[in-house]
Amino acid sequence: SRWNLLGLLPKLAELKLFDNTAEGDPEKGQSPEPKLLLHLLHRRIVSSYDLLRMPEWAKPILQAALELQR
Repeated sequence: SRWNLLGLLPKLAELKLFDNTAEGDPEKGQSPEPKLLLHLLHRRIVSSYDLLRMPEWAKPILQAALELQR
């Protein structure tokens, strides 16, 4: 769960957080395209998705990642 992930963040060597809520259409040969929301490497943010477009469920995880950098 997301809450377990928050507890694991300080211990992870790397995290790539994806949003896979966009659906594809297999009948048309369209596969879903997960979006990389956050890439964390050794407690440092390597890349993150646009905060204004970040899904609500991912914002607490991004906030925790930002706090790790302090």
